[in-house]
Amino acid sequence: MKKLRVCLSMGGGVSLGAFSGAALTEALKLLVLYGRDRMGNPYDKIELDGMSGASAGSVSLAIMMRCLIDYKSVINKSYFLEFLEVEENVVITTLEKRIEKLYTSNALEDKNREIMLALEVTQIMQEIIWVRSIDTDQLFKESEFDPMQPFGLLNRAAILNLVRKFILEDVDKIDINNRQLLGDRTLMAFSMANMSPMAYGEKGSNLDEKIPELVKTFQTATNISNHNELRVFNFLFSDFRESRTDTRYLTIVSQKDAITINNALSLYLNETWAIIAASAIASGAFPIGFAPVVLERYKHEYSKKEWNPKNLTIDRLNYAYIDGGTFNNEPIKEAFKMGHYNDFETDESNDRLVLFVDPAVPDAVSVQQLKSLDPLSDIKHNERKDALCNHFK
Repeated sequence: MKKLRVCLSMGGGVSLGAFSGAALTEALKLLVLYGRDRMGNPYDKIELDGMSGASAGSVSLAIMMRCLIDYKSVINKSYFLEFLEVEENVVITTLEKRIEKLYTSNALEDKNREIMLALEVTQIMQEIIWVRSIDTDQLFKESEFDPMQPFGLLNRAAILNLVRKFILEDVDKIDINNRQLLGDRTLMAFSMANMSPMAYGEKGSNLDEKIPELVKTFQTATNISNHNELRVFNFLFSDFRESRTDTRYLTIVSQKDAITINNALSLYLNETWAIIAASAIASGAFPIGFAPVVLERYKHEYSKKEWNPKNLTIDRLNYAYIDGGTFNNEPIKEAFKMGHYNDFETDESNDRLVLFVDPAVPDAVSVQQLKSLDPLSDIKHNERKDALCNHFK
């Protein structure tokens, strides 16, 4: 079976999150319907196994993940039915008509039907959240002043209310039998900017009181202070107990109890999705507009050199984060790394595609597409070669 494995990357763009989210789902639909390998043959399967996002892109990817895990848990919600202006008993029929109107008649063939429905639901949810549910009236609504809370020009309560409604609601009822497109292992990464930078470097900073202050100062000066961080979620939809797992990832398993992987979180817990949502919001908390987001980070998410303070035997710390786009607004290399990570253990001969959506490419820029990003390049090359050969016969 020939498979195309896809990693998505989505940059930040504030209000352009609506465009980027729709562009990604539309691109995935086209891959499902028209994707071809180097020989021009259709793929037997399209599999999405990696996502990397920055700023608004992280929020869109969190929405996409929630929908693709169980799109059927969304379609009967009141807000979804109101958007389609239909009753619950005809929602599937309505979605099928929307798909048939936009694409060819084979868009709903048996092997494509469920995937196309899931992607259509995902695209509608992006519009419901980005277009219908967020506006300037809500964002600039004056909230009750709390001197104990960090300051931001925009009302973060409006975002939190949306998260509770669209992401956290009924996660205990998720049915992974409705999962579409996602691989058995799917990684999702958000870029974030830590306001308390991590110190990198071989020397480190020795906090021993016996070390002279001048030496400590010199050690600190020779380190690299890095604000740019990544939080990676490792979704396991099958039993991966014997597989290699990076301990720095937050592993999420489709088990309600008797979890056998160290530090793993259950897919069905509200707490798990609250961590995902809070991380996405932190990635999108652009400075001044939104107050920094405080996240609890775990010791196992860092290497021994990174974890501070080194002289304390604690396994978690709170850090304040702002917009991941501040230092890494186009997390493309992270998508490549996730693809390499997932491909490392497989012996299958699959194609790999990294799909990046940039909402703001200037007209004057000539984008040079990497061959590794274009699975059709060899087909185009062979067509030109055949044409030349026929011309000179």
